Amino acid sequence: MDKTDTRFVMLVSGSPVGATSELLWQLAEGMSFIVAVDSGAEWCSAAGLIPDLLVGDMDSISPAVRAAFAEQEVEEIALSPEKDASDFELALEEVLRRGYTDLVATNVLGGRLDHELAALGNLATCGEQGLAITVVEPTQTLVFMNNPGVRQMLRLNYGDDISPEDSPLVSLIPWGGPATVSLTGFQWELDHAVLSPAKSLGVSNKLVSESSLVELHQGSLIIVVQAPGHK
Repeated sequence: MDKTDTRFVMLVSGSPVGATSELLWQLAEGMSFIVAVDSGAEWCSAAGLIPDLLVGDMDSISPAVRAAFAEQEVEEIALSPEKDASDFELALEEVLRRGYTDLVATNVLGGRLDHELAALGNLATCGEQGLAITVVEPTQTLVFMNNPGVRQMLRLNYGDDISPEDSPLVSLIPWGGPATVSLTGFQWELDHAVLSPAKSLGVSNKLVSESSLVELHQGSLIIVVQAPGHK
């Protein structure tokens, strides 16, 4: 990834589980801008990673970390605790306002279920507004697709260092309503199938081609790819 490419932004949220320092540094490589959302700053600090922007009401960040980032001239947007949106949602709005088009988020999952569901809804909405979103966690990767929106076609492969027998499980989760999907190169292929949030038709599929294709004809979809070794 070209470090001069201003499309790419990384967002570190504040899940209590947290990504490893190694993962944070891997994701940060090549990013043109890094945003820490409230206690996401603690994870950045622990990894020795300095964000470009800190957003939050600062109720979950220690004074020492906040002061250290201020000394490093990290830009700060301090929000009021009395607000009608989460720190995460407002950070996403700031990313959109600044014109970024490709977002990699981490530390989104692994905490409270209500926060996770709200965050996934926030991300799906941003996808409808033209933001290409990937969530990378230690054991899974989520790719957001929207039609209308972004990523209406997505190619997946099981990687050069993974055999077809060990290819990751892939689940297709419709979000906000039905999604019409076609799959080729999967163990179970689909042709303009309608996935419903009330059904599990898209769960636990498997790649059987070096270049499997997901086509989203209508709706919003979250592709969940399990990391190798996690079934």
